[in-house]
Amino acid sequence: MPRRAIPKRAYGMTAPMPVGFHLNADSSQQWVIDHVVGQGGFGRIYCVEEWKTQRGLNFLGIPRFIDKGLFIAPDGKRCRFLVMDRFDGSLEDYLLKQRLSSFDIPGIAIQAFYLVDFGLVALYNINGVHVAEKPSPKLKDNGTLEFCSRDAHKGLPPSRRGDIEILAFNLVHWLYRSRPSAPQGPSSGLPWDDLISDPSVRLNVNEATRNQVVRRKEDSMRDYNTFSKSTGLGSLPALESFLRQVGALGYSDRPNYTLLESTLRELAKSLSLKEKQAVNHTLSARSRAVTKTVSELFVMHLSGYIYLYNHTASSRK
Repeated sequence: MPRRAIPKRAYGMTAPMPVGFHLNADSSQQWVIDHVVGQGGFGRIYCVEEWKTQRGLNFLGIPRFIDKGLFIAPDGKRCRFLVMDRFDGSLEDYLLKQRLSSFDIPGIAIQAFYLVDFGLVALYNINGVHVAEKPSPKLKDNGTLEFCSRDAHKGLPPSRRGDIEILAFNLVHWLYRSRPSAPQGPSSGLPWDDLISDPSVRLNVNEATRNQVVRRKEDSMRDYNTFSKSTGLGSLPALESFLRQVGALGYSDRPNYTLLESTLRELAKSLSLKEKQAVNHTLSARSRAVTKTVSELFVMHLSGYIYLYNHTASSRK
């Protein structure tokens, strides 16, 4: 008689908690559920006070960890919860509501950003050994579809290569949306946008569409020149170089962070030059100064991302 297959353990969202539902935390504090403000993946939060002190920082855009615990949901599922500061709105929402373009943001207007969604976080190096390049069905397609790395689609555990590739996909998307009057969809500018831009499709992406998205990503990472032009900003050699560096990485390779940061700085310089060429004849002196400030913030934002990865990687050798 054939052995009966053991059903796979499935993970998913529990039923929504009713307003007023009480949670008992590990600290013995009791918390009361209010309205849902969003949902997504999960991640780990680490103590960073020593890291801040070492680098002379008085601000780090990570929300406070307040409390945590376990509870039984109304549908009988055993769930974890975490309590953190509540933040309202986003830079993107602010710009849209105020009908502002990037040229309208003075450098002093926004002084502090917080990262409130850590996504899927995992150690790539355990006791000095890189995780094995071994696919797992449980990890397949983990993450946001439009930005998933090719490794994630294969079910490989997260690695430095995958993280930098995700950044590359985001770069193309951000640059495309930075153009005046550009579509502001969640995957605009990416070569697979037409497959998943329909909100009804995004709610429940079928396997065939998902496979098409993966093929587009594979094709794009074989033709760096065409992919870099997806931004709609014309030729961007520095972006093409960045994509090429990502494509050359092996699964367990340590990225050349110095070269990656240098390439991002070169990209920001070329973008600043394009902005000046496009707007110098029409913008006032004050607006040109604002453009310069925004370009500098762009460099700081991107190089800061690599900086964090660089030092995180160094600490886990």
